[in-house]
Amino acid sequence: MSARRTPAVLRAVRPKQWVKNVLVAAAPLAAGTLNSSDTLWRTVGAVVLFTVAASGTYLMNDAADAVVDRAHPTKSLRPIAAGELSGEAARRLAVGCAVVSVAGAAALAWSFAVVVLLYLAVNVWYSAGMKHIPGVELAAIASGFVLRAVGGGAATSTPLSVWFVLVVCGGSLFIVAGKRSAELARTAGTGGRQVLTHYSGRGLHLLQAACAGLALLSYGFWVFAQDIANDALAMVSLFPLAAAFARYSADIETGRGEDPEDILLGDAIFGVLVLAWAVTYVAAVYA
Repeated sequence: MSARRTPAVLRAVRPKQWVKNVLVAAAPLAAGTLNSSDTLWRTVGAVVLFTVAASGTYLMNDAADAVVDRAHPTKSLRPIAAGELSGEAARRLAVGCAVVSVAGAAALAWSFAVVVLLYLAVNVWYSAGMKHIPGVELAAIASGFVLRAVGGGAATSTPLSVWFVLVVCGGSLFIVAGKRSAELARTAGTGGRQVLTHYSGRGLHLLQAACAGLALLSYGFWVFAQDIANDALAMVSLFPLAAAFARYSADIETGRGEDPEDILLGDAIFGVLVLAWAVTYVAAVYA
């Protein structure tokens, strides 16, 4: 089915970006508790609820940015910017998504509901003006990834180590810096979002390198600190993970990365590296 034949509402909630919500399963997966049926179903429920919450934020953001998006080469094709879905209808749907996600999260765990509320609040603040504050807007976008991982821990009562959180924080900022770097390269400093005028390609590349280092170093300490069934295999998992970071950086250099999910879904080599890391780590934990 072509994109244009897909219902406007479905396209407006950006199903391609739902892949990000796999992060919700990171904490229980890493803790080795997904073999418990209760934890598994709580994780599935948390992923679905975060998908609903995220869909609401996409609708809200696109309704707020419709005028600017019409001047963008690809965002102009989004249903709200293209006039296929009204801003008012999108805002009503966004409110509905927010209510459903928070109510469902509260049914799983109050701590999870707090995380979902915080995620929604940050996105409202982002749309209201935070997106124009350099540095702060990077942290706001990265927080979406971090809150997904924290939410998975809250929904399943999985304790989160400091090293785990640092891995997620470093990886999230790495991805966000790459996103801005790709946008900056595309616009060549002219047009695009206002905040890009405050960044330089060199500065964003340095931030990427620092965040990649933080994530990989923290991952090493995290693996050492855990009581893993197969320690040697867990350490081996560091190599495909490092290679995945390197491959992602190479993709950014070619101009990709403005939409991170395009790299995950469109770069076969990167996908193989991520899969190799995941299989190696899961085998180490669940062996």
